[in-house]
Amino acid sequence: MTKRQISDWRFPFKRSNHPVCVHHGRTRVLYKLKHCEEGVKEGTELYEYLEADQCKCQLCSSSDTSCEGLRYKHGREALGFRINF
Repeated sequence: MTKRQISDWRFPFKRSNHPVCVHHGRTRVLYKLKHCEEGVKEGTELYEYLEADQCKCQLCSSSDTSCEGLRYKHGREALGFRINF
């Protein structure tokens, strides 16, 4: 892969061995949707998602990012990932 090629998730996969920007630390967020229709099931108005605390440049790690064809792996803890509940 030359320096100008961009890693691609579609077939045929290109090997990604350059630094990428990924989320570094995540926080679980619960949001209450407004203006829901009357009569909806209780709890339907709640939407839960993970929000990135910050970004970090690192080699692509298939343990938490889609790095098709890449065999470079780290444990989540080594990358500084944490989930706050």
